[in-house]
Amino acid sequence: KSKYKEALKYIDNALKLMQKSKHQVKLSAANINYLILKAKIEAGDNNIKQALTILKSILNKDPYNLKALLFIANIYIYENNLKTAVFYLNIAKMQNPKNIGPYYMLSKIYSVLNKKQNAEKNLASIISIDPYFKKAYFRLAALYILDRKIKKAVSIFDKYLKINPYSKTALYQSAILEYAQKRYPQARKRFLDFIDISSESKNNFRLINNAYFFIGISYILENKYKKGLTF
Repeated sequence: KSKYKEALKYIDNALKLMQKSKHQVKLSAANINYLILKAKIEAGDNNIKQALTILKSILNKDPYNLKALLFIANIYIYENNLKTAVFYLNIAKMQNPKNIGPYYMLSKIYSVLNKKQNAEKNLASIISIDPYFKKAYFRLAALYILDRKIKKAVSIFDKYLKINPYSKTALYQSAILEYAQKRYPQARKRFLDFIDISSESKNNFRLINNAYFFIGISYILENKYKKGLTF
């Protein structure tokens, strides 16, 4: 007898007690949480159809339940049915416009589908909703870089640096981008700021070394001391 089946037995008992309770209306939220837990157990035991049946029964009673919508979308992502996952995530997003979960999941799906603009739009929305959500900045910057929108990528790093001026990653990555654009004075300033906040960290030795190297080479390239030298 699997642990999953044992767990389901107790969850079912809890649900039956709730259904008999005189306070069933007050317990409806808890009832839904138990059903979601039951769906998780079914999914964990690879009973995907049963898990979907439970989640859809929740949505029949509460069509905009965020937990159920996100969970059902996750299952469809796992099943590689991205079109259906997007359908449920869009419902979740429309009904919960201030919750970043649906936006973030959609950005991942659109990246996989190579719909970069849709992914970028969802990540930009996350930053507007929650300016402190670090992953959105770095994912959006990465998409801009892939799309060769280097200036936009730098602007996203700058936006993040306004709320976290000691971000080593944002400073270093934006310095590299400035260097790539041959904006050498701007690149040097970012590299020097990176060195300044990283000097006491042993873990950043290689990157500090690289930063010094790029600073030195930038002077050579900027002043054309060695024609044809490229890095």
